[in-house]
Amino acid sequence: MKILAFTDVHGVVSFIRIVREKAKKHRPDVIIFAGDLTIFQQHLEKLMGMLDSFGFPLLLIHGNHETEGGMRKAVRGKKNLTFLHKRHLAIKDCVFAGYGGGGFAVIDADFERHTKNILRHKAEHPEKKLILVTHGPPYNTRLDRIGKNPCGNKSVRAFIERHKPDLVIAGHIHENFRKRDRIGKTRLVNPGPQGNIIQI
Repeated sequence: MKILAFTDVHGVVSFIRIVREKAKKHRPDVIIFAGDLTIFQQHLEKLMGMLDSFGFPLLLIHGNHETEGGMRKAVRGKKNLTFLHKRHLAIKDCVFAGYGGGGFAVIDADFERHTKNILRHKAEHPEKKLILVTHGPPYNTRLDRIGKNPCGNKSVRAFIERHKPDLVIAGHIHENFRKRDRIGKTRLVNPGPQGNIIQI
């Protein structure tokens, strides 16, 4: 599975164009966007149209600059886009699970409740790899440091430690664009706004 992942574009059209060129060059099986397409939803429809024009399956979640409802509405009618928040999708040998929004909470009770759905869907595909897409990064990793201080999500980290997904794609912390880490066997990636190819 070849994934092209990106995050935190914040309305910068040149970043979207760079990712589109990478998609043309690398021909990924799927493109993942981990939230914050806009600055407080400005030009959301236009930017979603640009993503749809890539011509590849693209799974996306909202960040802290979009609302769930606004993103869900903007996806309608876009044939290549799937809003992955609180959804699960099997593609080839992988199951993708998404949880968007937030980014500032250390504990997320709603995410913790939702993990039951993730595990139930994964149990239907035991042979497939699990890929979790969140906006906020897991706590105390290379993806969540600002200076020496971790600011990520402990609920996401606890899920990773307990259930060991194969890959976690997250964004939100701009200081850590393009950084990678591991929690046990789980690979962690903040792909940044210009896109990053991930083979899994």
